[in-house]
Amino acid sequence: MADLHPQPAVQPASGPQATTPRRRRFLTEALAVVIGGFVMVFPFAAGLAPFFDPLRRTTGGGKHVRVTPLDALPDDGLPHPFTITADMTDAWTLLPNEPIGRVYLIRKQGTQTVRALSAICPHLGCMVGYDAAHELFRCPCHTSAFDLDGTRRLDISKVPPRNMDSLTCKVENGEVWVDYLNFKTGLEKQVPRA
Repeated sequence: MADLHPQPAVQPASGPQATTPRRRRFLTEALAVVIGGFVMVFPFAAGLAPFFDPLRRTTGGGKHVRVTPLDALPDDGLPHPFTITADMTDAWTLLPNEPIGRVYLIRKQGTQTVRALSAICPHLGCMVGYDAAHELFRCPCHTSAFDLDGTRRLDISKVPPRNMDSLTCKVENGEVWVDYLNFKTGLEKQVPRA
């Protein structure tokens, strides 16, 4: 059946009416790009936030810590264990006198010269104990042994990769101070932990 009312052919719009949809589409796409850019900033900023978090900040050096009065350390040439405490900051919380490690102090007989050795085994980080009967340091984890000066005893155990870690120690105004550092374990050289 033939169409009795034929539709006129649609002519493409020209003039100002034709540019209005193109402008709207351009503005819509431009607005989408701007909003998308702002939306992308937030995940990027969230990814960077941990790098600026106070928990991740380090001083890069050891803690200069007062350990004991010199008079409390016998001058017998034997190692004496001491716990290292320092004020710690956890984000914005100050934690006073927190234990951060352990050292052995050895005072040379008849002098004020003191030597400090870290009590952490350089093999896997276990706490080294002093065996007075054999005058040795021993690690309970893998039978590592060290002489009183911290030198590893390879005749007893070939496990430790290096000697015990020696720490800088000074006597100032009758007090023993140690620059306390933790070192990475399992390495032949001393590498401070960040």
